Amino acid sequence: MDARVVPVLVKNGQGQNVVKEMRFGLIPAHYTCFASAWTASTTHARLETVATLASFKNAWARKRRVIFPLEHFVEKTKARADLFGTSRGMVRVAIKRADDKPFGVAGIWDYARYAAEGPILSAAMLTRAPGKRMQEIHDREPVVLEPEDFEAWLGGADLDLETPWGDDAFQISRAA
Repeated sequence: MDARVVPVLVKNGQGQNVVKEMRFGLIPAHYTCFASAWTASTTHARLETVATLASFKNAWARKRRVIFPLEHFVEKTKARADLFGTSRGMVRVAIKRADDKPFGVAGIWDYARYAAEGPILSAAMLTRAPGKRMQEIHDREPVVLEPEDFEAWLGGADLDLETPWGDDAFQISRAA
């Protein structure tokens, strides 16, 4: 399994916000085999179950938080005439903020200290039920954070994570 490494914003041991590279797809702290043997789909953690699933609950309980900095994300969706003209089948769409500014997606991280090949830092994005407009594209949406919430999220504050991204907060275009 070829793991992707992605940059995330995280608090370091001195309490400073730093960019750190982590494996995309959380490997829990209790995992002791080779990372290449990890086959669970842990790139996304559902808000509804993050506190109870074995793969995620340690990171969630310890408030090990990250932010994935993004300019857009891509989803595959069934083509619809009102969005894409005469396209048929599945199309890739790019979703970004309506104001074109970068944004952050809330996530969690963990540290598999005893993985067979050595310590592994890894992270997963949080997802939630989508708003009405996003639901036309996908049955989930990432937990998008506004820049003014970054510090609070990384600092462990409890934020409203369940309220979907506003229907007018993003724009959709066909992905290249």
